[in-house]
Amino acid sequence: MDALFESYDVLATATLPAPATPLTMNLATGLAFPDPLGAIGNLCGLPALSVPCGFTEKNLPVGLQFVGRAGDDAAVLEAGAKLSTSNAVAPQHPRLS
Repeated sequence: MDALFESYDVLATATLPAPATPLTMNLATGLAFPDPLGAIGNLCGLPALSVPCGFTEKNLPVGLQFVGRAGDDAAVLEAGAKLSTSNAVAPQHPRLS
């Protein structure tokens, strides 16, 4: 991971490879896909932040995850803040219907 962060300050990835799950879903048994970046980040102690970045056609939220080098929490928070305040995603609210 150290070699990867020699070229990149922060990685941007999908938070999950699927939209949000129902609140009633048991996450231990209900997810049928791996979380490789989350697992590596947890194993290596990498800071990460998920920021809302839009909605699916079914009005489910999707997120963008920022991951940084170990100890560089500030870079991750800065990337999240820049996305959150950009015109591309702020302010967005789900349709209530």
